[in-house]
Amino acid sequence: MPDCPIVPCKGALYRGSAPVNQVSYVGEDEEVMEQAGQEYLAVYRRDFSELEGLQKAEQVTYALQRVKNALCFHAKRRTSAQEFSCSLQGLDEAFAGRLLCYMYENAVAPEQVPDVLRDLCGTAV
Repeated sequence: MPDCPIVPCKGALYRGSAPVNQVSYVGEDEEVMEQAGQEYLAVYRRDFSELEGLQKAEQVTYALQRVKNALCFHAKRRTSAQEFSCSLQGLDEAFAGRLLCYMYENAVAPEQVPDVLRDLCGTAV
């Protein structure tokens, strides 16, 4: 298995009381990155509609940021105070961006993000 240990990551998905509320890549929308304090490499937000008897309306935000020599992944539901964060060391930034996009496009539940990263990191890096 390649060396890409998952280590605890500190940091908040929200700065102050203002949530990151748009989807952006670095350089694609400078206003959004300013809103995010220019600390995130990418931020995605997925909205789920209410489907009676199946699911409640929900919003999940995924974010990627560089923290020292690691890349930190964040995932949070709007309706939950709990944020799921972990970081990977020795991971290529471009690949980390693709991982974040994968999680967004496949609507990975925030609580599953660490397991998905463990699975994908072991086979893709």
